[in-house]
Amino acid sequence: MKKIVVVCLFFLLYPSLVWSQKSNEKCPDDNKFCHKAGELNWSDKSDDVFSWKEAGEYCKKMGGRLPTISELRSVIKDCPVTQTGGECKVTDQCLDYNSCRDAKCIGCTLATDGKYSLLKDIGWFWSSSTPSEDSFGVWTVRFDYGLVAYSRKNFDKRHVRCVK
Repeated sequence: MKKIVVVCLFFLLYPSLVWSQKSNEKCPDDNKFCHKAGELNWSDKSDDVFSWKEAGEYCKKMGGRLPTISELRSVIKDCPVTQTGGECKVTDQCLDYNSCRDAKCIGCTLATDGKYSLLKDIGWFWSSSTPSEDSFGVWTVRFDYGLVAYSRKNFDKRHVRCVK
């Protein structure tokens, strides 16, 4: 009976263990966008934090770009209100701070194990999407909460994952 339980647990947990290992592996030099999530290829998480402008330059040097807010939300998981299709209205089609952001965008409870990211990320990440009425701001995601938030381009420093 114990063998059956162990075998069943192995088959249930193996896919998540493999995904965890793949998402934590560093991309090789000849493939800087080795992480596949959805329709996009993603780079490794930046080691450093950058201003929004620096983040865009970083991605351009790699041959990629910053993800849009909808693309960044597409890697949120296990936080139904902010993952793609969730109740938070901030998307590529709804960027206005006053009419698109609401309490649903606050996300879920704190999880520092990468639970809310398909790529096992925690912390703040830049998008390329700016609120329609404010050229000084930009939409960001904080993966340890699954939070969709507004940040200031020139004052805040965030991590980045570039897309291609």
